[in-house]
Amino acid sequence: MIEPSKTLQERGVDLVVLDQGIDTSTAAGRIFFQILGAIAEFEHALMSERTRDGLAAVSRSGPE
Repeated sequence: MIEPSKTLQERGVDLVVLDQGIDTSTAAGRIFFQILGAIAEFEHALMSERTRDGLAAVSRSGPE
């Protein structure tokens, strides 16, 4: 999410999401977008960790 927005910004293109109140042509819009991206990345990392932990737990418990 962040990388494509950086590419657009380098090309002089601003992102406006009408139903979310995001407008990357403003400083507030850019920081809001970056915060949302960071939260999404954090949630993805948590899901990956939980999946690995779950698979490890199943592996340790062995066949039933």
